[in-house]
Amino acid sequence: MAKRRIPRPELVQRYIDLRHAPQADRLKLALEWEADPGELAQLVKAAIDTFEDFHNRQECFCDHEALDAPTTMANGRDLLCGLMTGGNPPGQWNVPFGKSRIKLRFLDYEVPPAKTTAKAPCFLNEFDGGGSSLLIKTDALLLGGDGTPVVAEAKVTKPKSYDTDTFLALVQALANACLFATADQRERLRRCYGLASTPGAVDIALILYKPPEATRATYQYRLDAAAWLLAHRLMGHHEMPQVIRRIMFIHALGGPPPSLEGVALEPHQ
Repeated sequence: MAKRRIPRPELVQRYIDLRHAPQADRLKLALEWEADPGELAQLVKAAIDTFEDFHNRQECFCDHEALDAPTTMANGRDLLCGLMTGGNPPGQWNVPFGKSRIKLRFLDYEVPPAKTTAKAPCFLNEFDGGGSSLLIKTDALLLGGDGTPVVAEAKVTKPKSYDTDTFLALVQALANACLFATADQRERLRRCYGLASTPGAVDIALILYKPPEATRATYQYRLDAAAWLLAHRLMGHHEMPQVIRRIMFIHALGGPPPSLEGVALEPHQ
């Protein structure tokens, strides 16, 4: 049987297009989706449905070396190093969200959910429409205390520039989460990372670091606010798939390594 290309959900392409869009255009879309999250909920559902056709549970997602403790907090890789080597014990976090706490354990970093090699029996190392299976990656993969995988995007504000904005990070996280959320991919997570059982859902976390004095930006703060409101309204929309269980906003503070503090928790309603 001839190998097939990896199915390419529209949400993945929307994220790729947004990476190159001006922030003014991102803000316009963020405000549109915030006012009516139905289109985004439908894109999420369609992405999961489209990716149900993909199965490659025999292969692991990646094989990375351990990261060293960071000496500064200048970029996203420093934040990933801090997440892996910080915490108590290292790589394990007990993140406060008001009076409650959520346990998170660092599993891996820069994980491509569609990873496919030449040894894969059914699929090519190529998406429909072009691009290798490494086309899209999640910054970090964590594990919640209840065994739920957490698709995490770790973003850093630099003293004179921004790594990204919170809205783009949210779209990236949603696109990646959809590719991890299918039944085959959740079983692949169990096998690759030695989980106790096949998870029934995935969570999302946006881990955001800002220095004491962040650079000024025309659209940045409005994009931050729009992303938080959009996440809240999206998780309450009746078309949002329940397999994406909740979205967490977490601030990384100080460091290196940083401390983590939950600032918003949006469960599926």
